[in-house]
Amino acid sequence: MKTNKVVAGILLLTMLTGCATSRSSFYADPVAVGNAEICRTLAGDEARLDPDFQDALRSELRMRGVNEADCKAIVDNQNLAIGAGVLVGAAIVAAAASSKDEDYGHHHHGRGSRETYIDISIDVPPAPPAPPIPVEAADWDQYANASGALVWGCRGVQSKQLLDPARCTGRDMVDERWPSKIF
Repeated sequence: MKTNKVVAGILLLTMLTGCATSRSSFYADPVAVGNAEICRTLAGDEARLDPDFQDALRSELRMRGVNEADCKAIVDNQNLAIGAGVLVGAAIVAAAASSKDEDYGHHHHGRGSRETYIDISIDVPPAPPAPPIPVEAADWDQYANASGALVWGCRGVQSKQLLDPARCTGRDMVDERWPSKIF
């Protein structure tokens, strides 16, 4: 019974983590970050305080064909899936707590142990896989952010999407490729 409670606790903690992404995680591998995590991060404080990060998140959504206006529905669907998972975890904890298996290394004296079975099937459609992003050339771009301030960003030459600034390391900060400051 103690093992069941530990397993159920780990299950609950696993389901409740990983709802948003950090800037470093996003830039390290944007393909690995799901649409719901990008939407949650876009609505969070880290993105609000960093216009460049906010622009990169929006660019990633556009590149995936996701409209930012759909973010609320995407997050709501994920919340439903998490809620269902929490309910399943709570059912497992309840089953473990109500189990009358008293075998802690002692004999049963004629009593059999009781097995508890819980149907945990949930209809949650799988998220579509993110499209692969080919490796492309990158160059620095100076542009006006949402506040109108000129900022530097590392942009993919073919896609024109903002990339991890590390992709432009070693390149001169010269904006000859995209002279327009409105992007």
